[in-house]
Amino acid sequence: MKIPMSVLNSCGDSFIAANEKRDKASTCYFVDTSLMAMLCCHGHVLWLVNMTSAGEKQHYALALIQRLFNHLPSDMSVGLLYD
Repeated sequence: MKIPMSVLNSCGDSFIAANEKRDKASTCYFVDTSLMAMLCCHGHVLWLVNMTSAGEKQHYALALIQRLFNHLPSDMSVGLLYD
């Protein structure tokens, strides 16, 4: 069974996550565009940040890391993974 090209094209056009030219979130209608979370190694949420600008900005991750270090003893070792 052959799938028509129009179906394949419309399927490919529906994937916005991989499209670099398309905005993923708009601030026209919403103040918060998404959430970023910091979790412990057991998967428990430590802190959440409301992201208020479209796109993935590094300062949200840095704010979470700073918050973590503000609550830990200065001699504690920390390992971080960012995805």
